[in-house]
Amino acid sequence: MRKLIPFISTLLLIINFGCNIPKHNPMDHPVVELSLVPQTTQDKFSFPKKYSTYPVFSTAEISKKYYLNKLKSFKGIPKLDTFLLQTESFKTGRFFLEISYFSEKKELSFYRDSLEIFDNENLNIISGFKGNEQIIIADLNNNKDFSDDHIFEFSKEEKKLIKNKDSVVEYKYNSKGSISNQVFKRDIKIYPDPNSFYAQFLKDSLNKSLATSFELMDLRKGQLKIDTSIYDVAMQGYVKNRVSISVKPISVLFSDQDTGFNENFYYSVGDTLLLANDFYKIDSVSNNLSKLHFSLIKNIDEYRGKRLGVKIKNYNLTSLTNHTTTIKEFSANKNFILLDFWGTWCVPCLKSLPNLKKLHQDNEDVAVISIALDESIDVVKDFSIKNNMDWNHAYVDSNNRKGIITDLRIKEYPTFILLDNNLKILYRGSSEVALKNIEKMLIINSSSKTLNH
Repeated sequence: MRKLIPFISTLLLIINFGCNIPKHNPMDHPVVELSLVPQTTQDKFSFPKKYSTYPVFSTAEISKKYYLNKLKSFKGIPKLDTFLLQTESFKTGRFFLEISYFSEKKELSFYRDSLEIFDNENLNIISGFKGNEQIIIADLNNNKDFSDDHIFEFSKEEKKLIKNKDSVVEYKYNSKGSISNQVFKRDIKIYPDPNSFYAQFLKDSLNKSLATSFELMDLRKGQLKIDTSIYDVAMQGYVKNRVSISVKPISVLFSDQDTGFNENFYYSVGDTLLLANDFYKIDSVSNNLSKLHFSLIKNIDEYRGKRLGVKIKNYNLTSLTNHTTTIKEFSANKNFILLDFWGTWCVPCLKSLPNLKKLHQDNEDVAVISIALDESIDVVKDFSIKNNMDWNHAYVDSNNRKGIITDLRIKEYPTFILLDNNLKILYRGSSEVALKNIEKMLIINSSSKTLNH
């Protein structure tokens, strides 16, 4: 029954996006201010990890001199076999993301000009080893004295259980640089994290083995009502310029198996979203993260987007005969279009192929278009022939993703997008779970037509 939840929820969402919404005057709600309150449980919400988990690492690898000078300003460090002082800045995650774009991976010392991001640090941690234990102490009161802070001990032999350890603490920090100089109080979990995305950039073996992360265990939430439509709204993030905002109808539950489905409901400040059949812009977040502001977008003729309920462009596609065509030309006037984003290199894509074939065979009213991201058009052509993929195909060069891949922000493979014949997104998700949900939607649609006749 659990696997049906995202599917059933999506059906409800499609109804909400359709003509069953009562007619209303959008000018009744030209500007909306929503208050958000802290909530410690995240059962109803899911957020991308980059907005809830933050790396804490030592600056010694960037500049030994800088690190040693900083270390001198701290006291109360217990006797350990080995340790490093680690620092988290509001900009640490962005720092790692920026250097990840360099095609030539350089030593962290190359980036010593970026050390100013650590001058206004918000959390300092001692991470070290003592015998068979990893010791973590966080200076949560920012007094540069570790003797009055709680000591967390993690066994080296229980690496798989580390994140489940009860290491949640209350953390107060100051949003330096904001006009209000706001002080925040958050619940965070601190744990060793030598295998995180960020740790891959650490070359020093000690720095990497002692790397830690902290995870925000709370969020801000509220409920937004536009006429008869009600939306659950939540926000996660550290500071106002780096937050993720979730807006979804109350009938929709996040999927624990299909992260691509969840992406339909993530927004950032400045994004456009559909509320009760009208388009709104997320204008701003208050300095203290307690309010969200939305404004009605007037005179919007035709909005094209990437989420459930909105239309996409009639994109140009390159066929496997290297000719330019469009989604509409490929769809052959069928009532539904299924876009399958895949690649010959993608193991989950190949695993889902039998189900995709079955869907194609069982649904004459669905035009399947497989869009391969690959290095060679010939490889895709040979694979599709060899595996009897007897439907329409398009090719995107993996070295030039401009167009449909970048516009629709295809990040997971496979990604399946079901469209109606007006190119409106009826479902979007990743993995075999998404494909099964699409199959069920088509079955229900077919059954409904039979009953109506």
